Amino acid sequence: MGIICKNCGTDNSPENMFCNNCGTQLEKPAPAPGATYGAPVDPPLQSSYTPPTPPPYQAPPGPQPGPAPYQAGPAPYQAAPGPQPYQTTPYAGAPYGQPVDPGKGLSIAAMVLGICGLVIPYGGLACSIVGLVLGIIGRKKSIDAGLKPSGMAIAGIVCSIIGIAASVLVILLCAGVLCSTGYYYY
Repeated sequence: MGIICKNCGTDNSPENMFCNNCGTQLEKPAPAPGATYGAPVDPPLQSSYTPPTPPPYQAPPGPQPGPAPYQAGPAPYQAAPGPQPYQTTPYAGAPYGQPVDPGKGLSIAAMVLGICGLVIPYGGLACSIVGLVLGIIGRKKSIDAGLKPSGMAIAGIVCSIIGIAASVLVILLCAGVLCSTGYYYY
């Protein structure tokens, strides 16, 4: 026989803690008086044993380790003269002593304008001329600073020269077509 749920009356297995039908917590039946389940349990032993108290602390004989009374010691650590590791730079532009390229901005502008000179059909000549000038100035500033010229400056110069050549060729072709006297009307 199992446990009967007080809520819905379903007969549940004795191992269940909750009703299979409604989920209500089941109450285990109280054991019958005098019934024992399993081996009898001995009552706890009453003992008069008390643990011994430890003796009071006594310092061992002889000198004791530990901090000595205050005495003037050596001077605090002095840094060696010369450059120190992890120095801060005087400005935030170049960490760890890396050189700053003074022509970098001009080189980027030269490259952008050189590409625009190749792409823009009618304003390409002006972009190419300005890109060529900025590329030459940016390259010269890099060399004057003792650095290798930027690849962007060289790319800007090359793209600007190609853009100027293409623009001049288009202008000459248009002028040749417009100035020719060979118009035929049919």
